[in-house]
Amino acid sequence: METKPDFGRIIGMRHCNDWEVQRVADFLSKLDQFPGVQAGEDHLWWQGNSKGIFKVYAAYKIMNQSNHQIANWPWKQIWRIKVPHKVSIFVWLLAKEATLTVDNLMSRGFPILGVEWQKMENPDLRLSMGMKPYQKGVRIRRIDPTAPESMMLMPSDVILSFDGVDIANDGTVPFRHGERIGFSYLVSQKYSGDSAAVKVLRRNSEILNFIIKLATQMRLIPAHNKGRPPSYYIIAGFVFTTVSVPYLRSEYGKDYEYEAPVKLLDKLLHEFRQSPDEQIVVVSQVLVADINIGYEEIVNTQVLAFNGERVKNLKSLASMVEKCSDEFLKFDLEYQQVVVLQTKTAKSATSDILTTHCIPSAMSEDLRT
Repeated sequence: METKPDFGRIIGMRHCNDWEVQRVADFLSKLDQFPGVQAGEDHLWWQGNSKGIFKVYAAYKIMNQSNHQIANWPWKQIWRIKVPHKVSIFVWLLAKEATLTVDNLMSRGFPILGVEWQKMENPDLRLSMGMKPYQKGVRIRRIDPTAPESMMLMPSDVILSFDGVDIANDGTVPFRHGERIGFSYLVSQKYSGDSAAVKVLRRNSEILNFIIKLATQMRLIPAHNKGRPPSYYIIAGFVFTTVSVPYLRSEYGKDYEYEAPVKLLDKLLHEFRQSPDEQIVVVSQVLVADINIGYEEIVNTQVLAFNGERVKNLKSLASMVEKCSDEFLKFDLEYQQVVVLQTKTAKSATSDILTTHCIPSAMSEDLRT
């Protein structure tokens, strides 16, 4: 099959042989030879919709709207075969897994190996790590705590091979004839949820083999909001929100990588999440009122703690503030700044501030659930 489909925004397509198109075609052909009796109306679970449930034919219509030449071809055949709908659903699921589609990529994604590594080209470094002259690999500097690799790999492990391919001391693997490429290329050939065999050297002598399930990276500062409106929480005119790349772009423009605060950029480029639900919470702006006089210039500054408790995410901050019965609300911010407000006054002033600025709610819908 020489003609490439128009996949638009998809980058890094797999080779056609990986799609197992022929296997699906053979299966459809066999089913067509043994037509059954149409069953009654069935439904199926369709993950592409927030409501979740679609009729069988509605699912066909959705797939039929695809403009991808190869991804489009199985769907019409599946629903034309005169077999019970439950069999059609089974075939549909088979084809969905075997054929590369936009929906497949959105649900599966592309993984990373959740480690940062160091080259091992220096002979003294290799000797100190207990590597034999014939052994080559790269040293793990640190591991993403939220990645599956954190359950198996350790800092200072030496990765010797990935999926049976030996890794050189400079982190490269064989590519085309006479060429080499970074071993992250091997990871890029996988989908999230795929497994990979990793061989490591540990504690100078122990060779360990792991089967690791790869996953997409959970960035501390997300690259996008997945189409959801931004989360926010307002108390006494202080607008708290979470930091994402779209937020940085809206605040500092397309050159946010140069204009944003250094501490936020450091977290964007170098920090890992310590837990899956961790977020960077900042004071986005201050809606001026008598209660927040003197705090007006605080903007895009991270909130580290509330009344001595670490702020894990925006929902935890909102919950702590709403439940607070102490005399004062104390917010510890980055750069050793502190915001202190009287609890009763702050909570009573919030409704007036919301009315003044025509804001319907003190918090976004996702924080109310």
